[in-house]
Amino acid sequence: SYGTIALRVRGGDNGVTDFGQNSASGGWIQAGDSVTVSTAYPLLLQPIGGNVGINSTSPIFNLDISGPIGTTGSLSLAAGGEGRHAVFYLGTPNSGNNTNAYKTAIIAEGINTWSRAKLHLCLNNDSTTNSTVNNASITDARMTLLPSGEVGINNTAPLSRLSINSGSAGSNGAIQIVCETSGINQDGIAIKAGVDNNYIINFC
Repeated sequence: SYGTIALRVRGGDNGVTDFGQNSASGGWIQAGDSVTVSTAYPLLLQPIGGNVGINSTSPIFNLDISGPIGTTGSLSLAAGGEGRHAVFYLGTPNSGNNTNAYKTAIIAEGINTWSRAKLHLCLNNDSTTNSTVNNASITDARMTLLPSGEVGINNTAPLSRLSINSGSAGSNGAIQIVCETSGINQDGIAIKAGVDNNYIINFC
């Protein structure tokens, strides 16, 4: 049990919001069904707007979390097990509609051993729909970091310290290090691997 109910707020049906205390473990809030107690409902904070502060009496952001003075601030997002993923979505939804797809995500992919994970930066580039089926996923990974130190760009299983996958087999690969001014490439280095396996290094 999560503790003793001290206050129950009921709507017009079985939906309730309970406030309670679990001894020294802390206080709690739970929205759910008063009949089927294992059924949980969403808990809404500031549903019409306003900022929320944790350890802050004057929050200036939608969610403002401040650590006590002299301490390190922290925020935890944990998966339900080693083989699961912890996902943090970032969205720029059309017209502020939160039912649209969240096409950017930072994903910690559990690898089943000693709580380790791959870290993926994922960006979905579908420009035809805002459906939530296009929420960013590991298949949209643009950069991957392994716990052993390897980094992949468009490669979720890099075998070297830096592995860059330019695309599908048969496509042209390219790495450019340039100085750009108004969109014009100036002095730099261009390295390309063509479909005919010719390797070219240009100092331009």
